Amino acid sequence: MRIRIRLFANLRQYAPGDDSNFHLELEPGATVGRLLENLDVPAPVKAVILVNGRHAKEENQLADGDTVILFPPMAGG
Repeated sequence: MRIRIRLFANLRQYAPGDDSNFHLELEPGATVGRLLENLDVPAPVKAVILVNGRHAKEENQLADGDTVILFPPMAGG
């Protein structure tokens, strides 16, 4: 299945090339966690995960055509 990925800020370094907006092929039934493994994002790196504009967790299953956005958590006040 084909997933669209958008990486922001420090997470851009995990893109497979120079473009932080790209597509990735994953096996059917793959989870967000599997996607992070494919991108070699280390476990200690924290990210806000959106799938099709909704908050998601690593155990959420992906579907063909999904858009996954990863950006660092915001802090401040």
